[in-house]
Formats: sequence, structure tokens, C-alpha cells
Amino acid sequence: MVSFATVGAVWLGHLAVTGFLHHADVWLLRLNLLLLLLVAALPFPTRLLAGGIASEGDARVATVTYGIVLLAVAGALSTLWRYAVRQGLVHPDARDADVRRLTRALRPGLAGYVAMILLGLVLPLVAVLGYLVVAVAYLVPLRAIRPAQGNLSGRGRSTGATAYCPPCRRPPTRTPRHRTGPPGPCWPSSAPR
Repeated sequence: MVSFATVGAVWLGHLAVTGFLHHADVWLLRLNLLLLLLVAALPFPTRLLAGGIASEGDARVATVTYGIVLLAVAGALSTLWRYAVRQGLVHPDARDADVRRLTRALRPGLAGYVAMILLGLVLPLVAVLGYLVVAVAYLVPLRAIRPAQGNLSGRGRSTGATAYCPPCRRPPTRTPRHRTGPPGPCWPSSAPR
């Protein structure tokens, strides 16, 4: 249950982060892959936790190991967002208040996981419940954080802002910029299809 809630929180957090992005660079993609790697690694400490929770000594090791992986996942998500903000990858139309709100929403999980790791050294079962509480605490605010216009990336319905071509994620021009997939707004109406 804890791993499911954590994966759900990371998914919603990732959705919130990518909803604000205007474009990506190679380092953002690498950070995204690191986040994916850490989420994909969650079954291993989960199994360790499930097998070791019965024995007190094993429960401490399993709970702390599990917490370290959860902390790494939360840290990777937070790093992904902070990198995007620092590098100017966030859509220029995004409101500063929304950007600050997402930054604040990602921060408490890190402190919560550190506290639960330390608690896991003494009370492993309580720490596991604490991991669940941290994941749920992530889920609640992240669900509500969306870009103000709801369509900063140009997908879906128009908001009156410049439309972006989904395949190339650039504003429309007179010459086509991409050659694969269905023609998008960057293809002029007279271009061969």
C-alpha cells in the first residue's frame, strides 16, 4: 500500500512538473530517467521490507533501506522541478505563484522521509505508517496544482495563447519543422501532407 501511494504521488508530482514545462533539454531528460530508474527500483526494497518486518533487527534494516529509496525518489522529483525552474524550462506564461506553490508542495516530503528514516531505527512499524502518511501528504496538494491556464504546453483546447505543434513543441511557422507523425500547427496549410 505504501509503495502504491508513493508511486501515485510521484506520478501526480511528475504530471504537475511536466504541466509547467515549455520545453526540455538533455539534462532534464536525464534527470527524468533517473526518477524513472528510482521508481522502477521500488519493488526491491518493498520486498525486503515485506520479508524483514517480522524480525526486529531485520525490520530496522528493511525500514531504513526502504526509506532511503523513498527519499531518493522524492529528491529526484524535487531536483527535476528545481532544475527546470533554474534553467528557464518552465513556460513563460506560468504564474510565479503557481511555480512557488509547486516548489513548496515538493519540499515537505523530503523532511518527512528523513524523519521517518530516523524513526525507523527505533520504531520500524511506526516508520512504515509514517511513509504512508508522507505519500498521502504528497498526493493531496499535488492533485490540485495545475498551470493557471491549464494548457501551457499547447495540448488540447486553445486558451487564446499561441498554439504549439505537439510533435515539435514549437510555435507555428511557414515551413515545416518535423517530418514524422501527423502534421501539426507548424505545418502550413499548403504544405504537402
